[in-house]
Amino acid sequence: MMFRRVPFGAWPLLALWLLGAVLCVWIYQPGLGGPVLLDDAANLAVVQSLREGDGFAVDVIQENLSGPLGRPVSMASFLLDLYFLDLGVSGAKSVNLLLHVLVGSLLLLFASELFRALGVRQAGVAGLGVALLWLLAPLLLSTVLYMVQRMAQLATLFSLLSLWAYLRWRRPGSVLELRSGWLILCLLGIPLAALSKENGLLVLPLLVLLELAVLQPRDTGNQDAAVIRLGRVHWVLLLGGVLVVSGFLLLNPDWLGSGFAARPFSLWERLLTEGRILWIYVLHLLWPDNASLGIYHDAFPLSRGLLEPASSLYALLAWLLATGLALWSLRKPALRGVGFGLLFFLVGHAMESSIIPLELYFEHRNYLPAAGLYISLVALALALVARWSYLSNWLLALWALLLGQATLTTSIEAQVWSSDRLFHLAAYSRHPDSIRATEGLAMSLAGLGEPRLALEYAQTATHSEGEDSFRSRLREAFIYCRSGQAIAEETLALWQMSRADFADDLVTENSYVLVRKLIDGRCPGTDLTALATLWGRQILTVDAHQVAPKLFLALALLENYLERYQLALGYVDALLLRTPGDSRALMMRLYFSTALQLNETRAATLVELRALETAGALNRQERYNLELLAAERED
Repeated sequence: MMFRRVPFGAWPLLALWLLGAVLCVWIYQPGLGGPVLLDDAANLAVVQSLREGDGFAVDVIQENLSGPLGRPVSMASFLLDLYFLDLGVSGAKSVNLLLHVLVGSLLLLFASELFRALGVRQAGVAGLGVALLWLLAPLLLSTVLYMVQRMAQLATLFSLLSLWAYLRWRRPGSVLELRSGWLILCLLGIPLAALSKENGLLVLPLLVLLELAVLQPRDTGNQDAAVIRLGRVHWVLLLGGVLVVSGFLLLNPDWLGSGFAARPFSLWERLLTEGRILWIYVLHLLWPDNASLGIYHDAFPLSRGLLEPASSLYALLAWLLATGLALWSLRKPALRGVGFGLLFFLVGHAMESSIIPLELYFEHRNYLPAAGLYISLVALALALVARWSYLSNWLLALWALLLGQATLTTSIEAQVWSSDRLFHLAAYSRHPDSIRATEGLAMSLAGLGEPRLALEYAQTATHSEGEDSFRSRLREAFIYCRSGQAIAEETLALWQMSRADFADDLVTENSYVLVRKLIDGRCPGTDLTALATLWGRQILTVDAHQVAPKLFLALALLENYLERYQLALGYVDALLLRTPGDSRALMMRLYFSTALQLNETRAATLVELRALETAGALNRQERYNLELLAAERED
């Protein structure tokens, strides 16, 4: 058995784990001062606004729009950062790093308990081997230092907590009581994982996999009625889950289609491409390469068919073979851990790397699945040593080589993440076809006072897009604002939106962000009145139902800043035509009608808002604002 010659006890194992944790914290340190990236700012802006007393914490926790469940557990953790640490970006990333070590510690407990259930004598040593590989894996570094991916970390934390607690509850000889503390802990982890990030729901199929693939075979011959009944329950859960998902897709055939309408790929193309991407994840988890790491993979080449490229077919066949081998391994006691680990990896990717129309490639999707791959790797080593004991030292050396390579690569990658400029220079050199990497470098150069050079890279991004569109104008505007300059007249002269732009989510979100920057004075010298007039003429000539609501909101905010309340009210009315009963729009109409002394409009709006308040449809901030605005009438 692997490591059988090293008679480790609990204290030496703990010492080695602490040494690995200290090493991890040390090599991650440079990256804690790195940049804010992608949706970091959008997700955390509401948290930061609380520092100025603008808003209520309960609204931040309950109303995050990152996912259908709102991710309240994750948002609450960012609020705790603000209230107890308030150390800004580096403080939030430091918390992420501590969470990484905590998740690794739970993985150590889970993997050790798993190998114990598989009959491994040195289960703690095997668990340590898994946990150290995971802790220092370079592919997981972006999850820690990409600040908002604390959501993925917390989902993984509570998933592993639930899995470990389930194994403890199912230890041989334990009484399967529903009131058992371990079972309660297991059940508690499930909603906490899901409310951290939606893919935390995958802990449910993972629990079923754990019971049917590991625990039921272990208990073969056990005539305990509770164990037999538990196995049947899990088979029902498995079949029920398949039926529920299949039924939902059959009853909602347009659900997938509507999502893929906004993507440059179809469902079939996504599935083929993900087959290739999953093998790339496996490669980078086993033997990472700095040149391929990072968060900018938006230029990853699509699979247009089974032979476009041919690797699409090879990847698909290889996964079919790997899945078949995993299922076959479950029937062999010595290889059961190998099969379980491979299936764990695939189930862990079942949500974000399958049929849901998300972007194709992100490293943080491996945060939980990587544990399965490393379990499979260590389990394979254990099986080989059990058959050929002379391989023990060779396999131990191979494990040390993999760990050493991972540590070195992670150390280099942490240095890359240490500054905005270094990060984006590296990202662009690694992924020159990535529009996001090119934009990121442009913004970084603008922040360094190099707007002319930044505009050159912005033009490169425009060429990559294949058209000179309104997105290009927004990109140029952000560069001028980042440089602390007025938006150039030549940019404003081309400020023209197409009909497709009015409903484009990226254009809409960036337009809103730009307006916030204009209001905050980030683009000094820009003629805001002329820009608002030019922009507004284009939006108001289009049917309101064809315009994304946030565009109306952005222009209303800009006109409010300019104190042109009548124009602002017009945008709010258009927004209400687009989304009737929208509480935020009604609140703005109440404000503008009060400022303009439009008493009838004000009274009608107040009635609508009171009805929403009675129905419990207003958040705490809106109820507070409503009372303030209603009181103005009495004054």
